[in-house]
Amino acid sequence: MIAWPRCLWRDQTLMVNLPRRATAAATLVVESGAAADPPGRAGLATLLARLLQAGTPDMDAELAVGLERLGARFATHAGWDALRLTVEAPRSSLAAAVALMARHLRTAPGASLSGTQLQQHASWVERRWARPAVVGEAAFREAALRGRCRMPLEGTPATARALETVDVERAHGALSAVQRSLLMAGDLTSAEWDEVLGAAGDLGAPHETRQQHARRVEEPPFGQTAPRLVVVDRPGSGSSLVSLGWRLPSYSRDGHAALILYLSALTGAHGSRLTRALRERESYTYSIGSKLDLSRHSGCVAISFRVSRAATASAVRAAVAAIERLSRHGFTANELRVARAYKAGRMTANLQTPRDVCHMMASLVESGRPADDIFALRDEILRLSRARLNSLARQTLSLGRLVVVVVGDASRVRDGLAELPLARIATFHPSSP
Repeated sequence: MIAWPRCLWRDQTLMVNLPRRATAAATLVVESGAAADPPGRAGLATLLARLLQAGTPDMDAELAVGLERLGARFATHAGWDALRLTVEAPRSSLAAAVALMARHLRTAPGASLSGTQLQQHASWVERRWARPAVVGEAAFREAALRGRCRMPLEGTPATARALETVDVERAHGALSAVQRSLLMAGDLTSAEWDEVLGAAGDLGAPHETRQQHARRVEEPPFGQTAPRLVVVDRPGSGSSLVSLGWRLPSYSRDGHAALILYLSALTGAHGSRLTRALRERESYTYSIGSKLDLSRHSGCVAISFRVSRAATASAVRAAVAAIERLSRHGFTANELRVARAYKAGRMTANLQTPRDVCHMMASLVESGRPADDIFALRDEILRLSRARLNSLARQTLSLGRLVVVVVGDASRVRDGLAELPLARIATFHPSSP
């Protein structure tokens, strides 16, 4: 096992000591994400994150000048369960950068928010919905998930146009009343850590324990018992974007590691199951992507690839057949070995900088895992047995709960898809949400 850096808790703040790093980073995780968007206001959390990133006429000058003076970078991100703010700076400037981030967060963006900015945000959402991948994700979420998670993070063009200044003001005002976690990484002395904590002030609130997370989450029952097929019509398209996925149960400690390894063996590494079935044997597609979206409410796993219009039905048939064989017989020992090596190597490479470490810790907090599990996750993947992996795969990723979404020319691909052993074909209309 690798000798990972130490994780230190001080004043309810997690610090990871990374020796010999010239920069340091701090991430504030505010547990108010897109899942808490009010009805009819889907995308509010994304709008707030974008405003905090770009600023408003009254607040952007101080932020931009301060960051440039410190040699720092600032970024925000809205997830399903939390809003994330990250600052990275030379280690001697981290305290000043955190103080700047704290002042920026306390400044209400709605006070000087202009109608032009709201219109620009609505236009940005509309442009995103013109992309096949975004419409395909929307169709998949509507078919597989429930509640607010049935729509993409940014909402729909209709909900974006409905957002008003008062919505932003209320969302920003609510941030002070929710759970917060401050996560830091870098090569700082004890005195420098104290200086950063002093600059943070009350940004970090007491962090919940793993047991509290487990008690709070209640998993709704699965209602789907047969595979579903959804077609998103894009007339004249010469290719089809195919997505296959499942809704996932809520936070599970051992399930997290198994799902990461499962996706690596299914789509990630060279020689993975779907890479062999779709690329090496049939040349249907060049690359196959996957996404693991873990939430405390309604997570999902999605696999996507693009194929020619003529090969759409054949590629979907081959993918479903490969998944069905996998659910019956599981992964081979060689597939598990390759997937372990690939994923463990990637995780090690992705934890090289303070910013990377903060990003990973924040992802764990958002999905319900303790932030100090950051280095334990890789070791869990290396220890996971083949029997345990195949058991979790059969329980979680069953063929009966599979959702297949095809974004393409419906008039040209629908007949071929109708011959597949899937449930009745549904049509998703992007203008309907």
